[in-house]
Amino acid sequence: MNRKPFHIIVVVIGLYLAAILQASVSPHLAVFHVPPDFLLLGIVFLALRAGRVGGAVIGFFDGLLMGAIAGANIQHYIAGRIIAGWITGFIGTMELDKSMFLTILVSVLVVICSQGILIVLAPSPSVTFTLEATIGTAVYNGVFAIPFYWLLKRVQDSNTR
Repeated sequence: MNRKPFHIIVVVIGLYLAAILQASVSPHLAVFHVPPDFLLLGIVFLALRAGRVGGAVIGFFDGLLMGAIAGANIQHYIAGRIIAGWITGFIGTMELDKSMFLTILVSVLVVICSQGILIVLAPSPSVTFTLEATIGTAVYNGVFAIPFYWLLKRVQDSNTR
């Protein structure tokens, strides 16, 4: 049975849910004015199993959604998220165990990569605050990767039974 339509539906629903969390919940979870980035977490969990091209496509739509939510620099978000999705997809194609540690590491790497590209393409007047926010979001996403990993692993394990 061809499972490709199912995977596309999962990606669309996953990105949509991440966008809802990003727009509604993320601002309220900010610590020291640094919110988590649920859309970047969406890239991690969806692109790790999608391969390089799939990761880039997921990154494109992720960037499109983030640019729409942020209301500015849509092309910069798209560029950064495409590269982050491609890197995540590339890591997913490697013969590595999809462990919690790898998920946390990729979550941090994706934030640094995506925000680093955003800093280069659309420089902020306050570079210090942007770097602090990037590091804070990377740590925050690394922490949020733990419960998301366990939740998705549980769902995946229940589907394989």
